[in-house]
Amino acid sequence: MRILIFDLMQGSNAPGSLTSPALADTLDRRITSAGPLAVNLGGEYDYDAVGVGNTDATQIVINGTSINLSTATPLGLRNGLYDIAPARTRNLRISHNGSYIGRLAIGVGRHLGCSPSREPGFWTSNRPRITVSGQVIPAAGGIGGRQIGLQIKYKFTREVFSDIQKAWSTISRGYPFFVSFDAPERARMPWNRMYALINNDKGALFLFQSSVKEFLYSKDLTLKEAF
Repeated sequence: MRILIFDLMQGSNAPGSLTSPALADTLDRRITSAGPLAVNLGGEYDYDAVGVGNTDATQIVINGTSINLSTATPLGLRNGLYDIAPARTRNLRISHNGSYIGRLAIGVGRHLGCSPSREPGFWTSNRPRITVSGQVIPAAGGIGGRQIGLQIKYKFTREVFSDIQKAWSTISRGYPFFVSFDAPERARMPWNRMYALINNDKGALFLFQSSVKEFLYSKDLTLKEAF
């Protein structure tokens, strides 16, 4: 699994709709017709991955490099982490061929080895009600999405720990993560990528902590699709 932990957009001057964790917050204009959107990252950084949240575009261009988005439907299947040619920059010029775009993240994707611990499935917040006479009143107004249980086993690196420290202001507030799955993992699950909250096996928010002596970590986590 590849995950974007430190999102450079969070410390930039990008519009709030591009840094908001809620995918309903969108920049409703064609960036291409208004010219590329200029974003200053506040420093010079490396990047090799882009997190795409909510857009009707099929192509996003960042500093002249095109990213072709998945055409899978519904749109939720397209949300997640995409690879981009490694580069280093202080400023971004962003354009796309759609009419709106929601959260957009950029940074260095980190690899965490994983294997499914629970079958892919779905969740919903809908709660139907049964009346005294036995009638079923369908639930309304709820949401639902995909989820999958994973066992993460990886070498705990200084780079990962450094990313967590730098991104703690967003991680601690429960921002969802952009992830993508490597080819061996995709052979065992039906999805290529997700925009998801990460919960541990006890329901708490995502926690990174390793053995001091061995620098190893093994934990059952659940990726729960976020919106």
